[in-house]
Amino acid sequence: MKREDQALAGIFLLIAIVIAYAYIAAAFEEHTVWASIIFGFIVVVLVFALVRFPAFRSLTVDAVKRVARLIGGAFTSGQHAEKDRKRAYIPQETERLVFRRADNRCQVPTCGKLHHLRIHHIDGDRTNPHRDNLILLCSEHHADADHGAFRKEQLIAWRDMPGSQHVSS
Repeated sequence: MKREDQALAGIFLLIAIVIAYAYIAAAFEEHTVWASIIFGFIVVVLVFALVRFPAFRSLTVDAVKRVARLIGGAFTSGQHAEKDRKRAYIPQETERLVFRRADNRCQVPTCGKLHHLRIHHIDGDRTNPHRDNLILLCSEHHADADHGAFRKEQLIAWRDMPGSQHVSS
């Protein structure tokens, strides 16, 4: 599923939650305690999913960012919103090369996950789709890299490491 499709799915999920709350509130109009208990349960389940499942968290964050952009960037700085819009297309052949080079797994040596993989721009420039600027990371390590947890040199070393040196999952 493409990242844009995931973000749209997240938006629909958020809309469904709001509709569910409205329905619960209407159905239990005279029983506000029950409506509050049911809504509280929904919130607890969502918080659990956000904490426990990185893919769901990533999807939800993407959806919130997209909604924020739709309502005028109220929740993101203009600079960040501008950065999101300027994402270069990664040619399919380059994408295949990145996956092959990584042996279809997260390139963090201690990880090696095979699922929820994302292509990360090493130099942070999303308009630079050159293959030497790309590394394959799982969603958890991709989020870490986006928040500056890894140095550029570290990412380059991991990118150039042969696939057999990664931990297998």
